[in-house]
Amino acid sequence: MAIRREDLTPGTDAAVLSFPTGLARRRAARQMRVVYLRRRMALAGIFVLVVAGWLVAGGVGNSVIASRDGSPSRITLQSGQTLWDVADRYAPAGIDPRAYVDALLRMNNIEGAPQSGQRLRLPR
Repeated sequence: MAIRREDLTPGTDAAVLSFPTGLARRRAARQMRVVYLRRRMALAGIFVLVVAGWLVAGGVGNSVIASRDGSPSRITLQSGQTLWDVADRYAPAGIDPRAYVDALLRMNNIEGAPQSGQRLRLPR
């Protein structure tokens, strides 16, 4: 039976036992630090694998977009012609048309839909 130290009366044959909680607390704290370190190392390893996979798969995509050989440096949009039509006509084989359209938008500072009759610079 466990009782509080304050409940003991002087002169009784009761003994107060103290348990070595300091050692157990130090051991638990060390274990928590080890678990924390292992989790951080695992997270760092996963991060390295994700970044390496991203770089192998294509990275930032800073490849230079250019037009096909022999294409003009500027064109005028005709009525009903879209940037996708321009990309289909002037983008080189193997280039994603979305990347070519993005390059057209950036080069010509286009926000929104382009208008017919608008002059566009093509990537070189």
